[in-house]
Amino acid sequence: MSYRIQIAETQQVFFVERGETLLQAAGRSSIVLPHDCQLGGCGTCRIRLLDAGAL
Repeated sequence: MSYRIQIAETQQVFFVERGETLLQAAGRSSIVLPHDCQLGGCGTCRIRLLDAGAL
């Protein structure tokens, strides 16, 4: 199962597979998201969820 992600500011869309991070999935889709550590510890890539859809 994959999850559809849409970035509100840019309307870019990408899909995240189970077990994959948002950062990994964005990179696979050639979408550059700000990040420093790639592990979530620094908080640079922090996002706000606007709609969880059918979760």
